[in-house]
Amino acid sequence: MATFLEYIIPFLPSELLPTLSAVVTAAADWSFTPLVLAGAIGSTTGGLLDYAVGRYMVSTSHDTWLHRLFRRPGVAAWVERLTASFERHGTWYILINRFLPPIRLVLFVVAGMARLPVGRVMVAAFVGAIVWMWVIVGVGALLGFQLEVAMVWLNRYLMFMTGLVTVLILVWLIRSSRAKDEDVQDGDDRTKESP
Repeated sequence: MATFLEYIIPFLPSELLPTLSAVVTAAADWSFTPLVLAGAIGSTTGGLLDYAVGRYMVSTSHDTWLHRLFRRPGVAAWVERLTASFERHGTWYILINRFLPPIRLVLFVVAGMARLPVGRVMVAAFVGAIVWMWVIVGVGALLGFQLEVAMVWLNRYLMFMTGLVTVLILVWLIRSSRAKDEDVQDGDDRTKESP
């Protein structure tokens, strides 16, 4: 479930939850295969949801916040370069997406915008997720019975992400406030200039 939700909530600790599950699985001496398959299915499904968002972005002309974000000059230029690159190497990007945490969500959106065939995207996503899950589960198995160590790292991660999200929200609020102040000031200046 965490591997699916991460494609909706990017700061979710999708690496830590399967690792902790692997620690418990190792301690209980259960098979890792169901854990790997569940993670891979969740990851692939979440990625396909983002792929659908990308397809939606290029097939509609709505004026949603997401459309406006992708039309910003810096974002639009970056997405245009990435889309052109996806036309040549998109399957490989999707294959390794799980190993690129900061941008894995964006890769599926751009794959949808580049109109990569959904079958190819699904297969590449699933294969990449299987490999990634075996790596994550391997780390959890190495931790073995050290559940306390894993919990310490989970707590640190959650504290870091809470701090990061708080800072990002504050920056956004400050920038939004400044933009509104500038808009009001521009409106006042135009009012003074008109006869």
